[in-house]
Amino acid sequence: MKLNDLFDKYIAHIEVLHSSQTLKTNIAYYNKHIKPIFGSKQLKQINYLDIQLFCNDLIKKEYKIKTVKNILSIIKVLFKFAIKLNLIDKNPSLDIELPKFDNTRYFNFPISVQQDFIRAIKDYKEPIYSDIFFFLLHGRRRGEVLNLTWDMVDLDQRLYYIPAKINKAKRNMSYKMTDELHSRLYKIYLHTCIEQNTKYPKGYIFVNPYTKNKFKDLR
Repeated sequence: MKLNDLFDKYIAHIEVLHSSQTLKTNIAYYNKHIKPIFGSKQLKQINYLDIQLFCNDLIKKEYKIKTVKNILSIIKVLFKFAIKLNLIDKNPSLDIELPKFDNTRYFNFPISVQQDFIRAIKDYKEPIYSDIFFFLLHGRRRGEVLNLTWDMVDLDQRLYYIPAKINKAKRNMSYKMTDELHSRLYKIYLHTCIEQNTKYPKGYIFVNPYTKNKFKDLR
């Protein structure tokens, strides 16, 4: 089997397990970087050295190490998938070496400035943006918050759930609400119930007032 054929099978296999954005990103990475080099090759023709030299070449072209790591991760899961299908015995991408990198973002704002940021978010004049950014203060990612739907929230138990398909950890997670987050979500809940004329609202929690759909961008 050629790598292109395996990739098509893999996408069909995971399309209900991952978010549409994750699928788009994987397909874009594959088509741009992996397909031109390995796509037409038989799986058993691709070896460790081929993949290592491929990654080396990306680094020489000054791609960020994080980007190269993301591209390599797609190759890894493809060969792992091939092993599950009994097409190959070993994964040739497992021992690929990349330079170490520090992906940590450092923010050295004094406490007073941090408090100003939080105050600005809490007091922002448009409630929906205030609520979104207030939610983000709890350590959630933008995509997780914007993709939250009402079935992922339990206001009675004061819990919210981040399913595997919308988070980077790829596992189901649950979190306790703080009192103020619960209060904010409850207000949105009441407003949505009135708007939808129901006791059990459906759809996204944060709806763009202009598109009447979920937010794609906050700028």
